[in-house]
Amino acid sequence: MRKWKFKKQLKDFSEIKATKISNEIKYYMLNFLSKNNIKIHGLVLDKRKNYNFKTFSSKRINDTYMDLTSELISKIPIDEPIDFKLDRFLPIGFENLFKSKLINNIGKYGFISKISFVSSESSKGIQFADLIAWSIFQSFENNDNKFISSIKRKIPIKIYKK
Repeated sequence: MRKWKFKKQLKDFSEIKATKISNEIKYYMLNFLSKNNIKIHGLVLDKRKNYNFKTFSSKRINDTYMDLTSELISKIPIDEPIDFKLDRFLPIGFENLFKSKLINNIGKYGFISKISFVSSESSKGIQFADLIAWSIFQSFENNDNKFISSIKRKIPIKIYKK
């Protein structure tokens, strides 16, 4: 996409973010995903009903993120080792704690997967995950299903609500 199709549109972006790119690029990326053998699992949290994020310290927000991600992973039927790549935004001390939580959770399946934290700028996978999360958010928060519907026909999407 950067080299050929959207070279001019993406030349000033170090990272493809759903909130910054055109709808044309979003649809192209989602269509590209729908041609691959993937499954999407998402966890939707209604923060207004479940948490008062304004009162959280940054440590508490990190704990909440780790808990929600661990919960999502525990719901996914995993039958083989997976290379987990997570966006690097947690402080280093939290990365180690989070990794141990995930290994304990994944260990229930009888294997340990590789878990790494990567920069979203350098990871196409994280950038695609951002677009998928944004599309799910649009569906739930703004009742705008046009983006998620563009891939839902071809990719199994399982959404868990909390």
